[in-house]
Amino acid sequence: MSDSLVRDASRLIYFGLDQSLRPSRLDEYARLVERYYEEPELAEHASTIAIGMELTLVHVGRDTGAILTCTERNTAFAMKLTDYRSTLDAEDKDAPRSILALVQIGVALTFFPSAADLEDTERPSRPDAMPRDVVETIWGLCERLEEEHRRDAGEIPRILRLVWEDVLAMPASRPKAKRRSFGSLQGVVLTVMHQLETQGLISLLTGEGPTASYAATLRYQLMLQSISSQAFEICQRLTEEAAEEA
Repeated sequence: MSDSLVRDASRLIYFGLDQSLRPSRLDEYARLVERYYEEPELAEHASTIAIGMELTLVHVGRDTGAILTCTERNTAFAMKLTDYRSTLDAEDKDAPRSILALVQIGVALTFFPSAADLEDTERPSRPDAMPRDVVETIWGLCERLEEEHRRDAGEIPRILRLVWEDVLAMPASRPKAKRRSFGSLQGVVLTVMHQLETQGLISLLTGEGPTASYAATLRYQLMLQSISSQAFEICQRLTEEAAEEA
């Protein structure tokens, strides 16, 4: 095993961990991506190094670079609730974790409402959405979750049970609050979308705050594909059923 090969494979993973980097902006990164395709041994080392760091190397592309996901919830590289709460008002820092989880699912479903949408990586452009679109998705999802709960509560994961009551009880917006606040559903959505943009998972197209328009990136789509979540799959199924009934 060549030390230089291990070092180069490690550099590829290192670049992938920095969401702001792209091969088109960094020559060394671009060369490593090309070598990933040309040198199977380097590709194998990169995957092994990622596994050792409790990561999965999901994809390596000339446009996206290395896309990594966490294999464990508590890994050092996982997005934590404190990362969202660091920008909040003091009174918002005790907001329920379940609301944040549901909003994350709501954002994903707004961009990719069906399994077919999520699997289609060949589309010429990624879907776009505004925060208000996400709010509407979440409200509709909460109503369907409540109906599903009445039919068979055992089918709903614990993190989603009764959370719709908290969400539907929230004001749509709170004009005097900070834009990114847990005091309203819109505020939570803005907080989550801001973090997703920071991570390079969605990109800002136009506007700002509530009137901003975002596009999902291929990185976001591939990461969602790699995540196995019962909660997400149930919410996706409910969304598909609602679309069929409409």
